[in-house]
Amino acid sequence: MGADVLNNLNILLEKLFGTVETEVFKMLDKLYKITPEILEEEPLKSILSKSTEENVTLILFSLIILFIIFYLITYMVSLYSGNYQENVFKFVFKLTVFFILSSSSIFIMETILDLNNMLTDVILNIGEDITKKEIAFESLKESILDVEKYMSKDAISIDGIIKGVVSIGASSILITLLIRYVTVIILIILSPIAIMLSVNSSTTSLFFAWLKSFLVNILSQNLIAIILIIPLSFKNTEEIMYKIILAGSIYLLYKINSFARELINISGGINARK
Repeated sequence: MGADVLNNLNILLEKLFGTVETEVFKMLDKLYKITPEILEEEPLKSILSKSTEENVTLILFSLIILFIIFYLITYMVSLYSGNYQENVFKFVFKLTVFFILSSSSIFIMETILDLNNMLTDVILNIGEDITKKEIAFESLKESILDVEKYMSKDAISIDGIIKGVVSIGASSILITLLIRYVTVIILIILSPIAIMLSVNSSTTSLFFAWLKSFLVNILSQNLIAIILIIPLSFKNTEEIMYKIILAGSIYLLYKINSFARELINISGGINARK
């Protein structure tokens, strides 16, 4: 009975491993780098059409009217309460500047994505000089397959367990990167409204929440590139340390957005203390 269970488990895992080895790693390479070309691909290509731009402009004008009404109400209240009220010329200036920025939001997003990809390319080039390999998930797969016992059918052995962690982890990373890809699309669509919300102090927090989420999702590809360098730099893939590093790298890649968010929080805390 026990032997049958183990045999069935091995068969199940082998099918999973086969799928991971043939499909998942290729898809990971396509998803982890988000380039400006995303703006020219579906669904953003259709969403960012001329008719959509006109509708966004109407939304921005509606927000401007709401901000003006809110400003007038708070200004009248401040005359009686004596509370501080922003200077009218400063308010009009901010309104004009942020309207222009909001109208140019897609160009700003494209520029940020381009600069981020330049940084990623620098990291990849440094990694290739160190490892003498292309820094990619496909290279990681080839490195994993070099492990002598990786193709062992015994899923209960140490090497089988490592194999399970890598394969299941790769599938989890794929789901994480798919969610990240869709999230970036949504954040790009919301960018004109998010930038406009920074006009008013009451809605500035919404802008910073959007900005933080956008930065976390796009900067994470640089962390992915750095993490990939670590296991690919190993020469002897039979060492137990390589297998430990490999499993740890897979876990970090799965938690990449949380990792990026923590780094941004730490960076923000250091700057605040300064």
